[in-house]
Amino acid sequence: MSASNWFLFALLLTGCSRESQAQYPGSDNAQSRGTQQRSDNSRVEGNEADAAIQACRAYIKSLSLDRSDTGWRTKAPGPPELSFRGGRTYYWSIATNCGEMTFKLLPDNAPRHVASLLYLTLLGYYDGLQIHRIESGLLARGGCPLGNGRGSSGFRLPAETSPQTTHDRAGLLSAAPSAGKRNNSGQFVITLDAVTQLDGQYSLFGAMVAGSNVLPVL
Repeated sequence: MSASNWFLFALLLTGCSRESQAQYPGSDNAQSRGTQQRSDNSRVEGNEADAAIQACRAYIKSLSLDRSDTGWRTKAPGPPELSFRGGRTYYWSIATNCGEMTFKLLPDNAPRHVASLLYLTLLGYYDGLQIHRIESGLLARGGCPLGNGRGSSGFRLPAETSPQTTHDRAGLLSAAPSAGKRNNSGQFVITLDAVTQLDGQYSLFGAMVAGSNVLPVL
């Protein structure tokens, strides 16, 4: 693993029927790769200090958030503002009972959504949640703390869209906009095919680099 790469891991459950023993990539040699493991399932790997990761950890440490409260995810404060250095690459990996998927994050496209994902992952927000809805041939939706698509974290994020970004293939990681009383922060979608009707509305912040074989069985 290059010193400029950072990997974040979360564990989600899905509704698929095929069960597997989900293991994190590289878990057998985690010590040699500088793994820092939480008491839950989230963890981060990297070979050198990173300002964004450090700022996220410091911010989380400063929070007064009782994670023994079963509804803590819906009360999470907003993420810190993070600066992403050039030359650094961030990946997000999720282990599900259908297999693992890894996404390269795109802070140049949607820096606030990438910051939110890093923050919520380190907070343990996604661990144990479900990919709660599959729209066949279109989208997989996850990250809802209530498991029904109606829940969210305790903050809102503005949409980050651009004419240069398009949902033109499967395996893209994106977020629906919050509108009116609807707050979708914390939730995400994974495209299962080209879904260009999302362009200009959804914030595209990641692209799959491994695990495309999982998409058909979600």
